[in-house]
Amino acid sequence: MTFHFIPGIWLDHYGLEMSESFRVTNTGVEMFTNYPRELLIQSPFKMPDGSDGIIS
Repeated sequence: MTFHFIPGIWLDHYGLEMSESFRVTNTGVEMFTNYPRELLIQSPFKMPDGSDGIIS
């Protein structure tokens, strides 16, 4: 069975959305891409309003 998974989070001034297609088989999962899966963080992160982005 094939799925297209699109998780996302949207805040007031920015958001994040990812997209991944994959197939579930009897023996596991098959990814359709071989793109490196890594988290890239820009530091220091700056909000458009000048705050540090902390919500609470």
